[in-house]
Amino acid sequence: MNTRKLYIIGLLLGLASVAIGLRAQDYNPVAKTEAVVTSGNMRFTVLTSRMIRIQQSETKKFEDRATMAIVNRNLPVPEFTTETQGSYLFIRTQDLTLRYLLGSTPRETDNSPKNLCITFQMNGCEQMWYPGKDNLQNLL
Repeated sequence: MNTRKLYIIGLLLGLASVAIGLRAQDYNPVAKTEAVVTSGNMRFTVLTSRMIRIQQSETKKFEDRATMAIVNRNLPVPEFTTETQGSYLFIRTQDLTLRYLLGSTPRETDNSPKNLCITFQMNGCEQMWYPGKDNLQNLL
């Protein structure tokens, strides 16, 4: 058997073992309502203190199907606060702060933190992420 066939068989066996390992209660892509913050056409789901799912929908119908990365969103709700200051909504967890300009539609083409940004600490320094921000370490 050649190396490619062995690789494919190994990959299939690995995927099968992952699928078998997922119990029915582990596969629930709908987050608890207490973890969800909705503002206009935006929905923010606080999954962990370091991860917020960000969605935008003109029709306010949001997607709840599982993704390859997250098949279970029915997680314990982390501590977080929400606050509106001026024109901004803030969502704060132990590890990050999300700031959203109320009524805006954040797009990668904005390449600016004006509409949406997340600040967090990394290696003792404050970092900021926003849609469209250049990521020089992304290997594509």
